[in-house]
Amino acid sequence: MDTGLDSSPYRAPDGAIEERPATRAKPFFLAPPTLKLVVMMVFTLGWYAVWWFYRAWRAVRQHDRRQFNPAWRSIFALFYAYACFRAINRIAADGTREKRAPAGLLAIAYVVLALTVLLPGPLWLLSPLSVLPLLPMNARARRYNQFIDATVYRDEDGFNAWNWLGIVVGGACWAILLLGLLIYFLSTLVPAA
Repeated sequence: MDTGLDSSPYRAPDGAIEERPATRAKPFFLAPPTLKLVVMMVFTLGWYAVWWFYRAWRAVRQHDRRQFNPAWRSIFALFYAYACFRAINRIAADGTREKRAPAGLLAIAYVVLALTVLLPGPLWLLSPLSVLPLLPMNARARRYNQFIDATVYRDEDGFNAWNWLGIVVGGACWAILLLGLLIYFLSTLVPAA
């Protein structure tokens, strides 16, 4: 007697069930660990900030479904830092109930520290400190990524080949700059003949 249960779509499958690897979600914001952000900002002479702002603006554009060019906003980050920090605060507030970071103060600090590169003499060496205002915003974005998906794929946590290239080239630039400063200071100690 055929009951029709053998062809029922509700019947348990025969044999072993094929396991598929879980797909890993990508983080919403670029939010590398603090150590990586500091290393990349220092060794790339601040150029990593352009990439960080670009990825932040791209996430904001995706979230808000607005049309603007994130590349221009990242290149002119000195003018758009406040808007970017404010947008990160707004988006992160959607999912978390933590206190907002002071976007205005952080933007002012970022602009002032980034512009120290224009100072005369060795005072331009203060410019790597421009990473400091990015740290609270990066931490906020990182917590938001964790809130969205606790198992978020962190491909940005490690150093990839491009990061190492930036570190090597930037390290060579730093070595040349510091050697030049050392030679300059040593030459001022020697009396002129």
